[in-house]
Amino acid sequence: FTTHTTGILTLGGEGTLPGSWGSTSSLATNKNDTYFAATKGIVNNSCTGPSITSQPVALSICENTGGSFSVSATGASTYQWQYSGDNTNWVNIDATLNPNPPIYVSGFTSNTLIITNTPAAWTNNYVRCIVRSSTGCRTNSNAVLLTVSPTTVGGTVTGGTTICSGSTSGLLTLSGNTGTVTKWQSSVSPFSTWTDIAHTATTYTSGALTATTQFRAVVQSGSCVSANSVATTITVSSSNTWTGTTSSSWFTATNWSCGSLPTAASDVTVPNVSPQPQPIVDGSSTIALANTLTVSSGA
Repeated sequence: FTTHTTGILTLGGEGTLPGSWGSTSSLATNKNDTYFAATKGIVNNSCTGPSITSQPVALSICENTGGSFSVSATGASTYQWQYSGDNTNWVNIDATLNPNPPIYVSGFTSNTLIITNTPAAWTNNYVRCIVRSSTGCRTNSNAVLLTVSPTTVGGTVTGGTTICSGSTSGLLTLSGNTGTVTKWQSSVSPFSTWTDIAHTATTYTSGALTATTQFRAVVQSGSCVSANSVATTITVSSSNTWTGTTSSSWFTATNWSCGSLPTAASDVTVPNVSPQPQPIVDGSSTIALANTLTVSSGA
């Protein structure tokens, strides 16, 4: 209690509790040793706090941006917003949270708490409002979570190389990003239009490619705006060189550097691979194809 009179006992600043105190007497020798005697000894707690009609909702924002929490209540006289890191121990929000500049919090004694320039370190704190009536009776709002995400960083995709037409990209890897991958994208010359790829891992391998292609990842951190990574380029070469490692047959794929037969788009080179055999186009019905054919001296 904080005060008492005959018939009225006030407890902890939480409002007045009317009762039937016929008399009070004290055997106290000091203020910390006080006893009361009541003829009826019953305290009727009729302290009723405000009725909250609209609760605050959880907020997810990007660092250095802002948002607000609001509460609506009937019978409200005062408001005090609080924060907690564990949803158990609560601290009043006040001007001590504002360095000069910037301003981080305002409206902390109104029904709407406004936060601006929010540091990422404030993430995972709980927020609530203490609403009091004119007699000091309180009602706590729901506690809701504040999530503050760091600014998105797209990072860089590595793994670019030169491949033969019809081969895959090989493993492409995203690193240096802040946030998660929402998709990958690809683009062919002139590399101004990007096609979405439904893939959300930080590594990616393409299907068979027939044209030089760039690949990038799209990254997003929480509710922050997304960002594109730095792209990597897979150069598709039209070259296919005779190796003769298996036989002399033009039509055996393992005799070619690309591991596949030349096509009408291939620029074919036949070097001197002695002592390996030179290619022979037999009299079968299969046609040997090439875009250009270069035969080295001595081949």
